[in-house]
Amino acid sequence: MTPFTNEPTFTADPTPERLRVAATGKAIAWFSERGYVVSLPVEPAIYDLIVDSPNGLDRIQVKSSTTTSRTVKFTRTVYDNQQPGRTSTGYFRSAPYEPDEIDYFFVVLGDASMYVLPYT
Repeated sequence: MTPFTNEPTFTADPTPERLRVAATGKAIAWFSERGYVVSLPVEPAIYDLIVDSPNGLDRIQVKSSTTTSRTVKFTRTVYDNQQPGRTSTGYFRSAPYEPDEIDYFFVVLGDASMYVLPYT
């Protein structure tokens, strides 16, 4: 065990490459700082968070982009083994979110701006 020192241990600066990893934590902090109870799904789910809001439980999909563009197309990766001519191993493809899968997007952009957008 090393003795305690006053030298800082965590000196790395934030980088755009790490934004995808940090986005869910930023979303949890954003909702929590506003007094909402945030839950994470135990099983794999389309959504990333569940937020207890005045409207009930809302499913939140967290997205990030290193660009500052506000015109980002939101899609999900799905496994598809029904493609004609493919083996049972299937393949991955991009597909739009369906209205019954999520309630809101939480978007973190490269300029540190954050948005809550209803699924419409």
